[in-house]
Amino acid sequence: MSKMARSFTVEGRLHQALSIGTVLALSWSTISSLSVVPHSMSYFNAMSGGPGNGTKHLANSNTDWGQDLLYLQTWYERNLKARPLYLGYDLPLIDPKILGIDWHPLPVGPMAEGLIGQNPEEVGPFPGWYAVSVNWMLDGQHRWDYFKELTPVDWVGYTMPIYHITLEQANTMRRKYGMPLLPLTPPTTQPTPTTSETLGGTHDRDR
Repeated sequence: MSKMARSFTVEGRLHQALSIGTVLALSWSTISSLSVVPHSMSYFNAMSGGPGNGTKHLANSNTDWGQDLLYLQTWYERNLKARPLYLGYDLPLIDPKILGIDWHPLPVGPMAEGLIGQNPEEVGPFPGWYAVSVNWMLDGQHRWDYFKELTPVDWVGYTMPIYHITLEQANTMRRKYGMPLLPLTPPTTQPTPTTSETLGGTHDRDR
C-alpha cells in the first residue's frame, strides 16, 4: 500500500473515531439532561457532580426559584407523620398554606449571628420535620448551618432536602454547642423558637 493510501486510511479512521465520539457525547448529554425531567431547572451534568451538588458551583436563581412547591405539596400529603413541618422556602411571593401546607418558620441555630442575649432555649435545633431550600443552606448569617451536620431523609426535587431531627439528634447537637438540653418529656408550654422573620424574606446568602 502506498504512503498516500495509508494516509487516507489513517485520516478516515480518525474521522470515524471523532464522529463516533461526538455521537456518544451528544447522546450522553441528552440522556443526562432528560433523566432529571421535570426538574430541569436544577440540572447540572455528572462532571460537575449532578443536580444534587449544583449549589457547590452556583446558587440562588441558578438552582431554586421555588419551582418544587407543588412537589412539596404532594410529599406533604403523602407523609402525614411529617407534622408539624418547618419550612425554609425560596419564593416569598407564594404562601405554601395556599396549597394546604401548614408550615412553621425555621428555628435559627446556635451559629447564627446576632444571638447575644438571646434565650438559648428559643434557639434550635429542635426535634421535628424540616424542608429546607438549598439556597437557605448558604445563608450568610449562618442561621441554618446546623442542617449541614445532618443527612436528609428525603428530597423534594433537587431544591429541598427533607430532614427529620429526633430528640436524641437535637440534644446531641445542643450538647456540642453548650446549649441546654431538651427534656425527654415535652413541657406543657413549648418555647417559641427564634425564627427567620418571613418566609423567604431576610436570609442574606453568600454567593
